[in-house]
Amino acid sequence: MTKQELRNAMKKKVIVRRDDRSINILKRLLEHPRFLSASSILLYASLPHEVDTGKLVTICLKTKTVVALPKVDSGQQELRLYQVRSLQDLSPGAFGITEPLPEREVLLEDIDLAIIPGIAFTRSGQRLGRGKGYYDKLLAGRKGENPYTVGLAFEEQIVENLPRMPHDVDLDLIITG
Repeated sequence: MTKQELRNAMKKKVIVRRDDRSINILKRLLEHPRFLSASSILLYASLPHEVDTGKLVTICLKTKTVVALPKVDSGQQELRLYQVRSLQDLSPGAFGITEPLPEREVLLEDIDLAIIPGIAFTRSGQRLGRGKGYYDKLLAGRKGENPYTVGLAFEEQIVENLPRMPHDVDLDLIITG
């Protein structure tokens, strides 16, 4: 199965009780030592078939020194990271995804913990992204262990293996619930 075929199949899966299950997954993240020790965090605005990160943004704004979200730089075909200080710093952006205002840029190496979206994951950390390769490009620039990368997934999003390309970047941890 190709990546696009797998994306289409995964998007058709019905996620039952998304809100309740998202809360359980987020609780596991909030208790994780890497989350507890992080002073800076990269989050993403979730889509309807993903673990809901809306409440997580609010929690992190109260508990973390730096909260960043990505913004698509369409000219460069890449993600740029910007600090968010309140929910008012967010607005609809590229592809209908909520993005930060481009005011306070943050470098990837200044992030302790990065929560990365995906459509499908393996338990070993492989991920199938949304299809543009933006996160793989971003994470390819990662130096050393920072940021520690985490995927949040419903059990329905866990697969045995994924089609791989040389540029695909694995995550350090997948949290399910």
